[in-house]
Amino acid sequence: MTVATAVAPAAATTTDDDPGPCRLPLGLLGGTRRGRASSTSSSTSSVQAAAAALGPHARYQYTPPDGADGRRTSRWSRWPGARWLRGLRCPACHSPCVTRTLAVLQECADGLGAWPSGRWLSAALCPVLLLLMLWALAYVFVGTPANVDGPLFRLVAMFVCAKLAGWMTRRLADVPALVGMLVVGVAMKSTGYLDLPPGYVDAIGVLRKTALSLIMARAGLGLDPVQLRSLSLLVLGLAVLPAVVEVAAIVGLSHLLLDLPPLWGVLLGLVLAAVAPSVVMPCFLELRARGLGSDKGIDTLVVAAASFDDVIAISLYGLVQSLIFDGGTSAQELVQHPLGLVFGILYGAVLGKTLQLLPTRDAEHLCLWRCALVLSGGLVATFGSEVLGYEGAGSVACIATAFTAAAGWRRREGLLSVQAVEEHFEMLWAVFEPIMFSLIGADINTGVLDGGMVGLAVGCITVSLLFRTLSTWLLLLAGKRFNWKERLFVALAWLPKADVQAALGPLALDTARRALRQDDVSAAAPGAEAEANVDRASTVLLVAVLSILMTAPAGSVVIASLSRRLLNPAPGDTPPPAPAADPADPSRAENGCGVIREAR
Repeated sequence: MTVATAVAPAAATTTDDDPGPCRLPLGLLGGTRRGRASSTSSSTSSVQAAAAALGPHARYQYTPPDGADGRRTSRWSRWPGARWLRGLRCPACHSPCVTRTLAVLQECADGLGAWPSGRWLSAALCPVLLLLMLWALAYVFVGTPANVDGPLFRLVAMFVCAKLAGWMTRRLADVPALVGMLVVGVAMKSTGYLDLPPGYVDAIGVLRKTALSLIMARAGLGLDPVQLRSLSLLVLGLAVLPAVVEVAAIVGLSHLLLDLPPLWGVLLGLVLAAVAPSVVMPCFLELRARGLGSDKGIDTLVVAAASFDDVIAISLYGLVQSLIFDGGTSAQELVQHPLGLVFGILYGAVLGKTLQLLPTRDAEHLCLWRCALVLSGGLVATFGSEVLGYEGAGSVACIATAFTAAAGWRRREGLLSVQAVEEHFEMLWAVFEPIMFSLIGADINTGVLDGGMVGLAVGCITVSLLFRTLSTWLLLLAGKRFNWKERLFVALAWLPKADVQAALGPLALDTARRALRQDDVSAAAPGAEAEANVDRASTVLLVAVLSILMTAPAGSVVIASLSRRLLNPAPGDTPPPAPAADPADPSRAENGCGVIREAR
């Protein structure tokens, strides 16, 4: 690209060879100005000398223009009216800055890949283009529902706006992309734009669970078996102790501030105790890619503990809700949720061991097959566990499948084979990330925010988070493995609430309203008690919505900003590259997954 933005300060006077304050080379104009003499060699040498004087501060590398006369003719110089544009002068330096600017924009458009920000722009626009193509395909097949004013187009428009908003918040404000995506979902739901028919609820649920399965499988691929083995007791402690402390704090605070009975306080505590995997997992996967904290297994600790924490909270939530609305629970329900956790681990172990052997190392498109099988196995576990009544076990099964398979690949083929599969998951996540977070934002019903209750609910959430942070700090202090900076980071990173709260928050209100509509109300909630349960369930939903608004954006920002200050980068222990295929030996070729396969 023939452009140089690094030049020395301008002289007091402007000559024909000096481009003036506009700082753009004459070679882009496709010719000299009529009636004015210009020396190409002197202009080129002056720009090169100025760029050399700036040294490493120069952002672009100047390359001399090509052509018979030492100039390159820009494409726009052949447009109608180009000669008139060539005569426009800058009032400050009397040089044709307008034409120079247009030429630079043309050069940037021609070489978007060479533009410094072109890679980031491409990363944002490619998923957007894919979503638009999918909408166009849907319009061809289904017709009216995909019209511009139809529900399907509104969904796609929300996903596209969420992707662009996430890119802008990341690039312009240095804030995690999920913040902009959440804001788009909340805004479109609050304005009434995303008013979808009831038939789309199931489709939205499928999209959300698919995205969650994707991020869980991606998290399982990155777990370090050695670190996980050494941190096993700490993982269990981190999954249980902070949640128990937070639930106990919520029980007392909700009774004092929100006038909730103790059993309802336990239900509210279980809603708030679950860590949001949709927020924690992507943030820590990015930290792992940058090597922050991986030397002590901080990413492995948090990712593994978060999955168990969610399963425990979701399982106990179902038991407590049965106690509130049914007046008790059966022995089968008491055993069902722990069995779901065991079944999820066993399913992941068996399927992961199978994926260690299939496909074989010499298979064509090895990484693509591995990615497809891991993801499909996770989807089967997620949707199958819900059908069988073991909700929450699907997330554990996704992580267990990916972890077991990746452990075998890492042991036999090295770390590069796992990283190659992770790249395929990363490309899928670029599409599903705006889908997931915009749908979470759309689930936040800001209409339930009552001014009189908001202050009390915020106080309840804040104090309970302080108790949770303190318990996490003390637990890590007992482990004697981390310094004070790492303990503080894990304690603060253990706070975000999002998808679990959005899923569990409305359940109690739906159940309470269904019980109130029944003609023969059960003995556990007769008459006035059923109406009181509706009010209590509305309070639970209010606190859940506030917890998402308070902790999801703030938690992601805290993880992204404090990681550079509190975590140490891992030592440079990059794995050795895989042996390259010998071009002289056609019997061996690389299969694109860091593995050398034998030609059949």
